[in-house]
Amino acid sequence: MVLGRNMAVTRSAAWLARVATSARTLARPRILRQGVAAARRGNLEAAFALLREEVTARPDHPRSTLLFWELALACERAREAALPMARLVRSEAAAGRCEKAADHWLALVGEVPEAVVDVAVLMRILPVLRDRVGASRGAEAQKQARAQLIDALRRSVDPNSGTLTPALALRLVEEARGLDLDVARRAAQAALASPDLHEAKRVRLQQLLESLEAGAWPEPPPPAPLPTPQTEGRAAPLPERELEASAARIAARMPPPGALRVSEVIPVELDDQGLVAHEGEDDRRTRIDYRAIEAVAAAEVAEVGDAPVLVVDLVLRAPRAGRPRSILRMRSNAFDPASLFPDRTDAGQALRALLAELLDRSAALPLPDPDSALGVRPQRFATLADFEEAVKSRLSD
Repeated sequence: MVLGRNMAVTRSAAWLARVATSARTLARPRILRQGVAAARRGNLEAAFALLREEVTARPDHPRSTLLFWELALACERAREAALPMARLVRSEAAAGRCEKAADHWLALVGEVPEAVVDVAVLMRILPVLRDRVGASRGAEAQKQARAQLIDALRRSVDPNSGTLTPALALRLVEEARGLDLDVARRAAQAALASPDLHEAKRVRLQQLLESLEAGAWPEPPPPAPLPTPQTEGRAAPLPERELEASAARIAARMPPPGALRVSEVIPVELDDQGLVAHEGEDDRRTRIDYRAIEAVAAAEVAEVGDAPVLVVDLVLRAPRAGRPRSILRMRSNAFDPASLFPDRTDAGQALRALLAELLDRSAALPLPDPDSALGVRPQRFATLADFEEAVKSRLSD
C-alpha cells in the first residue's frame, strides 16, 4: 500500500509543478491551494476531491480541467475525469482549436478507451489526424498516426457517438477512402438512408456501396483520351460556318452582364483564415477567405423544399469590372449546422451562430437586411430567382 502511494506521488510530481505555477491565476485559488497542499502531503485523494469540486463548479475552465485530468492520472482514476475531459475536447473543437482538441482526445481515449465524444467533434478532429499521418517521419511514427486516424474513423460510425447526418456521412465516406472499407460502407449506408440525398450523389454512392460490399474499393475512372490530331502537331482548322456556330455556342454559355454564378457548398469548418467547405459534385475541399466575401445573404425560399428552406449566399467580390459575381450557396436542408457548433443542441441556434460568425469575421454586407442575414427574421421568397434579384438590387444600390 505504501509502495502504491509512493508511486502515485512520483507520478504526480510533474502535475504538482504545473499546479504550483497556475494556482494564482485560476478562478478559485483557495480550493486549488488546498489541493496543492494536500497533494504535497501525499494525500492525493483529498487533492482529487478538491479539484473535482472546482471542475464541477466551473466546467468551462480548461486549465482546471487539465489539472484535474493530470491528477486523475496520478491517482489512477482517469475514468472519473473522462467526462470533463470529453467536454473540454468538444469546446475546443467548437472554438476551432482543432489541434488541441485532437491532442486531448488522443490523451483521453489512450487512458479511457470507452470514452465518447460526438461524431460532429470527431469530424473536426479527423483532418488534423490525417495531416499528422502525412507529416509523420519514420515507419513507427507513421504506423501510430495511421492507427489513431483509423480509430477515430471507426468511432465516427459507432452509434454511441451519435447519429450520422447525411452531410457528415458523405464526408466520412471520403475520409475513410483507402483506409477502412467497413467505415466507408457503413457511412455510405447511413447517407443512402436519407430521403434528402441528391439523386446524382445517390447513384454514385450506390455504385460505391456495391463495390464496398464486394470487399473492394472501386477503380478510379480512366483518364479522358487526348484529342486525336487531325494534322501533324495541329488540329485541322474548322470551316468558317462551323467557326460561327462554335462562337455562337460559346456566347450562349457566357453569363449576361450583372449575372450571378452560383456554386453549391457544404460548410465543414470555420478556421482563422476562412470557411472550409466541400464544393461541387466531386465534393472537393476548398477554403473561402473571409476577406473575399462581400455580402452574406440569407432568406427562406419556398421552391427549394416541401417547407421553406433557409438559403445562405456568400457573395464574393467581383474579380474585375464586367465579370459575373460568384456566389457560394448553402442550403439549410443540405448540412447539419450543429456539426460546426457542437455546443448548440438546437439546429436553428447553430445556424444563426454560423451566420453571425460569417458576418463578424468577414465584415460583409448583410442582405437583404441585417435581421434576415442573421436568420432572426428571415425574409421569404417564392423562388431562388426572386431571392437572387433582391440580392442583386441591393448590391447595385
